[in-house]
Amino acid sequence: MVVLQSSQIWPPLLDEDSLPPESGIRLAAPSARQSEARSRLVHEVMSWPAHPVNPFSSTCHALAIVERLGLHHLPVVTFDELIGVVCACDLREAPRDALVHEYMSDDPVTIDANASLIDAADLMEVSDTGCLLVTWNGSFGVLTHGDLCRAGLLDPAERLTCASCGAHQHMSRFSGGPCCPDCSAFRRDDETPYYCDIGSGE
Repeated sequence: MVVLQSSQIWPPLLDEDSLPPESGIRLAAPSARQSEARSRLVHEVMSWPAHPVNPFSSTCHALAIVERLGLHHLPVVTFDELIGVVCACDLREAPRDALVHEYMSDDPVTIDANASLIDAADLMEVSDTGCLLVTWNGSFGVLTHGDLCRAGLLDPAERLTCASCGAHQHMSRFSGGPCCPDCSAFRRDDETPYYCDIGSGE
């Protein structure tokens, strides 16, 4: 677990009312052919810029950011160093007075902005993650499994979907089919997932 002193963090803690403007997010192309997608690079498809959040910001403040900008993942940054990533799903389940670093994943998977989408898909598969973080032009970007589908590289039908409710985020594979965290609570206690697609989402 990452332990930080609140007096030695960057970006600085923001006022709860200080939110970024509703602009600057570039979405992936929705209908590129797969042959074209194979020659595309990460920075052409990723959502950028992603808004970094301070590890000592409240989860309530971070949730306000993701809902205002329509994001699913926020890089957690201190002194310009990437130390984690937090998902909107976890923020929605967190107490309002909790801190971001209590709910972040402190082992984010990163990829170079000039890597190919093929390399990104391979990295997601071997890392069991649906979200890659990118450092580019002094800012952070996010590339998700959904971005690769929209770019035409992956078949949307291949996305893990909860067999019970149709969700895509934080999927786990059970013998009875993929399952999201909410629906997995109703699985038998002795039925454990054999594969986790951590952080998968839009």
